[in-house]
Amino acid sequence: MTDAAHSKLSASAADRWIACPGSVVLSAGLPDNTSEYAAWGSVAHRIADECLAMAKYPIWFAGTTHHQDGYTITVDADMVECVQTYLGNLREMTAGADLFESETRTNYAPWLGVDADLAWGTADATAVLGTELQVHDLKTGRGVEVDAVGNRQMMLYAGGKLLEMEALGIDIETVRLVIHQPRVRKAPSEWTLTRDELVAWLEGEARQAAQRVLHAHKADDAAAEEFASAFLAAGDHCRWCRAKATCPALRDDVLSTALGSAPATVAEFEAVMDTRAVDVPSLRDEPEAWLAACLAAADRIEDWCSAIRAEALRRLSAGEPVPGYKLVQGKRGARQWADAAEAEKVLREQFRLPIEKAYDLKLISPTTAEKLAKAGEIGPRQWAKVIPLIVQRDGAPSGAPVSDSRPAITVQPVAEAFDVQAGDLV
Repeated sequence: MTDAAHSKLSASAADRWIACPGSVVLSAGLPDNTSEYAAWGSVAHRIADECLAMAKYPIWFAGTTHHQDGYTITVDADMVECVQTYLGNLREMTAGADLFESETRTNYAPWLGVDADLAWGTADATAVLGTELQVHDLKTGRGVEVDAVGNRQMMLYAGGKLLEMEALGIDIETVRLVIHQPRVRKAPSEWTLTRDELVAWLEGEARQAAQRVLHAHKADDAAAEEFASAFLAAGDHCRWCRAKATCPALRDDVLSTALGSAPATVAEFEAVMDTRAVDVPSLRDEPEAWLAACLAAADRIEDWCSAIRAEALRRLSAGEPVPGYKLVQGKRGARQWADAAEAEKVLREQFRLPIEKAYDLKLISPTTAEKLAKAGEIGPRQWAKVIPLIVQRDGAPSGAPVSDSRPAITVQPVAEAFDVQAGDLV
């Protein structure tokens, strides 16, 4: 059951396997969910670790390219700023530490009562200051804000490090969990708990969930409905699950939301879809409440639909059958030069096209100009004249849960923005 890249009870997936122990069974053998965003984050972590280990600065990596998980990632100004903010906050919080480590594997299996190869993870940074253990984690995403309070991933890392400290004879009384998410907020999210509180959670909820995962593995040959009822549960934790496209619990959850009930069989589902349109809740009664309720389910439904399409494409691309569907050629890509250098030679030397017609010229971006300034090609006094010419648009408004740390935008209702005229009351 050993996995070279991730442990079965990985800390990063703790929210999922604690809530849904059967997901570990359903995900076994399925390909990892990779994306360019995840690859971007992996490169940022690697640069941060190298900066800590070799006393380097993130700006030194600007413009370099890295091959990660099948993607080519170029270190841009956004990544430099993200890593620099993380390192600045980290160094400030760990100044004077008795012990500091970066990117170290930690094993928390003893707390869960499982084999050592089943429960381990890599902590981004840890430090000991007196009797306080600090566990730091860098999040590079900007879509979902992550809070340190009650963060299970961080508590598992802390549990592993607590064992290491005790083995070294270091007494720990308090544990501080710190999540750095520079692309969402400049200040880290922190949560402090006592050693006893951490141990109570590790030996309670965490161990009970881990044992349920072991039981789920043993019950893998049980009837589908029995297994789903005992070990599967749909929720927000489904987002990163590799098995979401084929999970019966998530399927029933989505169909119950969309159709009012979950069809028991494929034939029943097809019959429902053929005979009537999907019901949409009326917005006449309590429109705000209905809208909020539907919005809360929208992300999970959209995520499930995307996973269904991706899984079907994966199977068709692998030559596996998906009844009623086939693999076809998509829209052709944009035209491009087979040999750009040869095309340039023909257009410029043979056809003698002037520069303004042979090339699409445009002014460099503020980001590129800043790189030139940091490289010394634009002097400090010159750069000072450029800064006032740079503007940056505010982010587009978007809906977010009330728990999101960003301040709410105050908007005056349209009805309150106009004065009622006497003639309107007639």
